[in-house]
Amino acid sequence: ELTQEYHKLKGTGKTYGFPEITKLCQKLEDLAEKASKSPKDLKDTDFLRLNQGPLELNMLFNSISKKK
Repeated sequence: ELTQEYHKLKGTGKTYGFPEITKLCQKLEDLAEKASKSPKDLKDTDFLRLNQGPLELNMLFNSISKKK
């Protein structure tokens, strides 16, 4: 489930010292959980954010890897 995957990534970010990943994954985890429990309560912007979540993560990973 998407919520669990974002939860794992959130923990990994915290474990390895990447607060940017933790912060983003927390937001995405919350949205994914809300979508699974009450999709009617989501706004269009929430669906857009969930849809763009993997792209945001990819861009974040790339920016972090360039800093190292």
